[in-house]
Amino acid sequence: MSYALPLTKLETARLMIAEKCQELAETTSIREAKDIHTWARMVKAAAKERGDCEEIIGLAAELQLRSEIRLGQFLLMMPKNKGTRGQARGSTDGSGGIITEPPEDETPTLKEMDLTKTLSARCQKLAGLSKEDQEAHVEEIKQRTVRSTTYSPDLSDDEWFTPLEIIEAVRDVLGTIDLDPASCDEAQETVRATRYFTAENDGLKQEWRGRVLLNPPYSHPLIGRFMKKLCSEVKAGHVSAAIQLVNVLPSERLQEVMEICSAVCFCRDRLRFRHKTGKVQHSKYNLDIFYFGPDVAKFVRRFAEFGRVLK
Repeated sequence: MSYALPLTKLETARLMIAEKCQELAETTSIREAKDIHTWARMVKAAAKERGDCEEIIGLAAELQLRSEIRLGQFLLMMPKNKGTRGQARGSTDGSGGIITEPPEDETPTLKEMDLTKTLSARCQKLAGLSKEDQEAHVEEIKQRTVRSTTYSPDLSDDEWFTPLEIIEAVRDVLGTIDLDPASCDEAQETVRATRYFTAENDGLKQEWRGRVLLNPPYSHPLIGRFMKKLCSEVKAGHVSAAIQLVNVLPSERLQEVMEICSAVCFCRDRLRFRHKTGKVQHSKYNLDIFYFGPDVAKFVRRFAEFGRVLK
């Protein structure tokens, strides 16, 4: 994907974090993982200092936690350090004593790896959790970090409807919306998809076909599951075109999405969502809007009004 327009500092930070997530997945050493961990901490601190970057704070906190899991995986695979006593040999100074020298191929100490005992223990504990427990922990700490810094309304109850201006833009690009796989009867008063699935018939268990609008439930882990489902259906050729809204994309899905999507719009403003109760409020984060399909030029033209577009 190439840059269609110059990026703002916020957008640059988001892309840099995404690149670091990919680097983390490809790390082969403790040093590489530790460098990413340090970088994430610095970005998180800088975002907190600025005071208006909840999204970057959350993404950096998530990267920091995932780097700790990676560090723990490396540490658990290492042989235990046996200390620095070394091999004894006869003295050469005539004293009859012994002189010690370090053994060859000694496992490095925590100090040599620039790790504290506390960090090492925490990383290994995280790495020992099941994948499901790791994801739950990452999401909990990530959200707690954001809340401790600033507060804004949360959309995590999954009953917030796609803004009308986005639906109109989606129709302009896709034409007919064949399927809305994460919806409800009230939302369809505006979306008017040919077919739609609700929580009752569970879109994750259904077949997806044609042109799809996906505004997934933003709570964890549902957002990741819906993203995985869309990617699978696109790869299988069942979905001919799709537009997906993402509040905060889980990093484990980001690389897959970036590889197969045709373009993405980083919204410059926080859009207003309407709850099924009629309440209206802004999203906690700026939206990312991903496009999968052949008509990239039309998507770029139509969604440029909402933010920067990469293709």
